Amino acid sequence: MQANALDTIGTFNAADKALFEKEVKIRHVDKGEVLLREGMVANSLFFNVNGAAFQYSLSPSGAENITGLYMANEWFYNPSSLAAQTPSHSFIAAYVDSIVLELSIQSIHTLIYKSAAFFQFNSLIAQPTTGAYFFDNTLTPIQKYAYILEHRPALLQVFPLKMIAAYLKITPETLSRVREKLARAD
Repeated sequence: MQANALDTIGTFNAADKALFEKEVKIRHVDKGEVLLREGMVANSLFFNVNGAAFQYSLSPSGAENITGLYMANEWFYNPSSLAAQTPSHSFIAAYVDSIVLELSIQSIHTLIYKSAAFFQFNSLIAQPTTGAYFFDNTLTPIQKYAYILEHRPALLQVFPLKMIAAYLKITPETLSRVREKLARAD
């Protein structure tokens, strides 16, 4: 289970995988359980073994602003809080009962000290989030939905369309029209 998480980042030998298994924590997370709260400093990366999670912030009216949707076999974390070690402006919570691996920053430093192979985590931390891709207003609603269909179609099997629309920064009605238009084009 833990080795699968490493395989998504790069190449690690058996000794590296054994080191990783000693540092990572396996967590059983209940639906709705919060992994990171607004105001907390992000100190961990998470790997979704199974289940689903989402990242969101709350508007002044209390509405959820979805900034990340995470499926099985994906790493997730709050990039701005983790990198700057500043309080998070968002929450990360389990959407369904899940099993996640948690790797603290301290553990990453320990792993890098023991093996240079763990510098491969830099590629994970340095990559832009897909959420940022959707905050950019240069994409049309059709382009946004096409990106989901091409790169992350499993999201459509787990998350309701209302959450997907919020993640794409479009209204549910616009998402419905986009889906109808793409269905007619096929």
